[in-house]
Amino acid sequence: MQLELSKRRHREVIAILVALRGRAIPTADLAEELWDGMPPNGAVGAIRTFVGELRHILEPHRTPRTPPSHLVTVGDGYALPLDDDAVDAWRFETAMAGAVGAAPDDADSRLSAALAEWHGSPYQEFAGLPWAVPEASRLSALRQTAVERCAAARLADARPIEAANAVLGSLAVAGDLETARQQRLAAIEAAAGLNDPELAARVIGGYDVPGMWTRTDDPAASTAVVAAAEDALASPVQLSDRNRARLLATIAMKSRGTGSRRAEAAEAVALARNAGDSHLLYFALSAASCRHSPAQVWQSPAKTLAGS
Repeated sequence: MQLELSKRRHREVIAILVALRGRAIPTADLAEELWDGMPPNGAVGAIRTFVGELRHILEPHRTPRTPPSHLVTVGDGYALPLDDDAVDAWRFETAMAGAVGAAPDDADSRLSAALAEWHGSPYQEFAGLPWAVPEASRLSALRQTAVERCAAARLADARPIEAANAVLGSLAVAGDLETARQQRLAAIEAAAGLNDPELAARVIGGYDVPGMWTRTDDPAASTAVVAAAEDALASPVQLSDRNRARLLATIAMKSRGTGSRRAEAAEAVALARNAGDSHLLYFALSAASCRHSPAQVWQSPAKTLAGS
């Protein structure tokens, strides 16, 4: 069951208690955390109100005078005892522990599933607050370890491209787009330096973001990716249809809003259909649906009429 907490104070109380992982916090200490060391008069009464409201939300059918099962009173404070699988961060830690010593494919499966649950930064709403910083830092470091172990498992399983994509995709999901972009360009440059167009094609087309924006957010990086893709296509080496489709779709995607690449997108779609690769077809169709403006500067009808 998933509950929506509309009040920020409700969310913060729950977040503090979750960070304590079942340990109790005295009411006075909770007031210090909630009001950043300067609790007002009446803070204890306000906390009791928050707790009462939260207990009703968490256990709406609990009869009066029945002890709560979740948000419990401990001494002069409160605790939130939960099962290990009740919190996404705790499930993440369980998955990491289960991956230790596992075979590469099993470790990859466990870690990939755990990373797929990760969205944004830990305790993002309360970033910078004294109670949140240590736990957020710990979880972020744990996630980075999971990414590295996932990549290591794929390398051990002889899947270097998937290992690189695990790191790149994970960085982007975590919001570190700049680092992901830099790492991707470095990987493309390294692949191109090996003079292996097939490998370069797999690296260039192995990771991208959906083309939901009408323009790329980094023209310089996009230009570099397009140039690398065009170099791979121009190589005398005969590329597989899948890799040619990846390169063409990447060129169309990265050129969105800057120039017409409809021909490349159309060829990518045709090649992906013939290959029967649904994932590649989705990428090619996304590239084909992007807005590709003509290269020339557009003039409005008003300016055209004024100049005639």
